[in-house]
Amino acid sequence: MTNPKTAAEILYGSSTTGSFEELKARRRGYPQEPGPDLDTPEAQKLREFYDRHNPRYHRYDFKEPLCEMTTPGCTAEAAYAALLRFAVPGNPKAGHAAWDGQEATAAFLGVPAGQVTVHVDADRKAVVNKTLPDHILHDGFAQRQIVVEGNTVFVRHYGEGVNRSQDRAVQNKLLAPAAFRESIAQMREALQPAGLPSGRWPRYGTP
Repeated sequence: MTNPKTAAEILYGSSTTGSFEELKARRRGYPQEPGPDLDTPEAQKLREFYDRHNPRYHRYDFKEPLCEMTTPGCTAEAAYAALLRFAVPGNPKAGHAAWDGQEATAAFLGVPAGQVTVHVDADRKAVVNKTLPDHILHDGFAQRQIVVEGNTVFVRHYGEGVNRSQDRAVQNKLLAPAAFRESIAQMREALQPAGLPSGRWPRYGTP
């Protein structure tokens, strides 16, 4: 009987024992240190609380295209307005602009996940969602930010934290793109000119 793969083999393609940082470095495409576009003061402050050598540590970094600036109505400002309306995944009050300090309910794939505190950074076109103690993926934060590359407007997600268990940390990292899928689709829909079909972009996981 073949032995099942270890967590290291599944996540990083290696069963070699070593430091957590060494294993992460072997995984192709693992995000590097956040650049200036990700360094909102709130995220920078929160990041200092998380020990990257803790086995319950998680981190993810991915971005999704929202629209092309050649399309009428597609601007960074309009995308940020859409982000504020859909700042918290699965929030039953989605569609109403989030405000700084708001406590909101999150849900992942239709399952209630708990509360987050929303921090708004208009200068950097970002929101930072910090989990509260009742959140299933406590403790951590997710920063969502509008960025422009060429003619494409993206929403970029950066998350970091230390979960209550290693299993939760793995789930937090691997399921992050799926967890934000619905709110990303809502943002794209909000940016679509009237009469044009939505759904031209890949669902999620754009590198």
